[in-house]
Amino acid sequence: MLNVKRVALVCAIALTALAQGVAGQIPTGSDASNTITIFFVRHGEADPSDDRIPLDSRGFERAFRLVRVLERVQLTHAFSSHTLRSRQAVRPAAESQGLVVIPLPPLGSELGGYLINDVSPSNLAIVPLTDALRTLPPGSTALVGVNSDNLFGILNGLGVPLGTDNEPCELGRVCVPCLDNSCFPPEFDNLWLLVLSDGRPRTLQWLKY
Repeated sequence: MLNVKRVALVCAIALTALAQGVAGQIPTGSDASNTITIFFVRHGEADPSDDRIPLDSRGFERAFRLVRVLERVQLTHAFSSHTLRSRQAVRPAAESQGLVVIPLPPLGSELGGYLINDVSPSNLAIVPLTDALRTLPPGSTALVGVNSDNLFGILNGLGVPLGTDNEPCELGRVCVPCLDNSCFPPEFDNLWLLVLSDGRPRTLQWLKY
């Protein structure tokens, strides 16, 4: 029989260890004065039967798990794409630190011939989010809720190079394997940590939470 208390304890220990590990990846002291640290989180599981495609119960559970993962990280900014599911994915973590999630492009605005709402194409967020992140002041630590078809485009816009046939994007390299969702991992437990130093990518880590 499954020991529910033991499973809960193991999960709590694992999350605590992950939170400590994530916090340990952030530059500190004088090393942080010229860096920008950005956490990218793809939204969790969503409900496609609803036109607005909100998170489902598993997706919300993952969003609240992120609160624990980032509890040792002092966030200064919170952004998301305009989609409802991406906003919901980072809202609990942002609100736990007194931040309001800023959706980009702004809801109700117009971009690329679209009126921006919960279900506008998520790749419309690539340029607005890239521009906002590129202009963050040094020392910032931002959380960004993204979608599978805009994350790699945003990373590339921030200077992360695209892998090529001659230099494929392998684990450990600062690169992206493609610019859309054709090579995006199918799992919903991915967390990317990008550190920019003097405006250029210094490290890019792919984590699980």
